[in-house]
Amino acid sequence: MLSFFISVLFSSISPVQAATVGSCKGVNGAVREVIFLEHQDCELAASLSDIFNEMAQTFQSTASVNLVIGGPSDNASFDNGSIVQVPYRMVFYGKYGRSYEVPLSNLYVSAAHEYGHAIFHEALRKSAGDEYKNLFAKLDDLSARKLAILKGASDVNFVGDSTALYYSPEFRHISSRMGAYSEFFADVLAVYHFNDRRAMVKALYHDGLDDFQYNYIRMRDFSSDPDPKWQHLMTEDHAKLALTRAFVGRHLWPETSVQAGELADWILFSVLRMLTEDLMDGEEPEWELANQNLIRELESLPPTVGKAASVQ
Repeated sequence: MLSFFISVLFSSISPVQAATVGSCKGVNGAVREVIFLEHQDCELAASLSDIFNEMAQTFQSTASVNLVIGGPSDNASFDNGSIVQVPYRMVFYGKYGRSYEVPLSNLYVSAAHEYGHAIFHEALRKSAGDEYKNLFAKLDDLSARKLAILKGASDVNFVGDSTALYYSPEFRHISSRMGAYSEFFADVLAVYHFNDRRAMVKALYHDGLDDFQYNYIRMRDFSSDPDPKWQHLMTEDHAKLALTRAFVGRHLWPETSVQAGELADWILFSVLRMLTEDLMDGEEPEWELANQNLIRELESLPPTVGKAASVQ
C-alpha cells in the first residue's frame, strides 16, 4: 500500500512536462480546474466533469478535485489530496511491448473509480479522530505542491517532505488499514454509477491479459464469487474484499439512483465502522476475517435503507 502511494505520487511529476491549465466549457462543480499535460481535450474534460458531478449528486458528496489529464497510460490515480489524474486515452501493455488501446468507456469507469476514492477520502476526513487531522492537512499541502509542479512551478519543494510523510508511522498505520476499504468503496460507487456489476472488470480488460492478470481483475467483479483457485490474490488491497463485492452484487444492488445513494451511504457507514475497529487493533485483519466482518456489518441493513433491496 505504501509503495503504491509513493509510485503514484512520483510517476506523474516531471520537470520537463509542459502543462496547460484548461478553461473548458462544462468543467465545473466537482472539478475545480483541469490541467492538461500533453494536449488540451476539453470534450474529454467536460465528460469527466459530468460523471463526477452526477456521482456527487447521487452519493451526496461535496468532494471536489483538480483533474489532471496526461498522456496515454494504463493507470489513473487519486493522490489522497485533491488530484485525480487520468490519461487522455487508456493503453494497456502486454508482453514484448505490444500495446492494447481500449474504448473511451474504460477510461470513464476508471475515472469514476478514482473520484470514488475522493468521496471516500472526504468521508474519512470527516469521521477520523483528532489524531489524524494533522495528517490530512499534510496530505492536502503535498497535493497542492504537486499541483503547482504539474502546472510548471520550479520553486516548489516536494520530494523530501513527501518521503518523510509517506514513511511516517502515522501514515503507514492508517494506509495499511484503509487501502482495501478505499478500493472496495471506490469500486462500489463506479459500478453503481454505471449500473453494471462487471464495470470494473470491463474497464481493466484487454486482449493481452494472461491467466494471472485476468483472474486478478476478476476479484473486482460484483456479479460472481471469486474463483477459489485464485484466493491467494486476495492479500492485495484491490482484491482483498472480493467476497464482499460478490455479496453487494447479489444482495445490495440498487434499482434506482436514489436507492444507489442510500445503499452507498450504508456501505460507507459500515466500512468506516470496520476501519475504526481495525485502527484500534494491533494487526490488520487477514482477508478471510475482513470479508466476514464487513459482510456481517452489511447484513444488518436497516429496513429504511434501500427500500427495494433485501439481504437474504
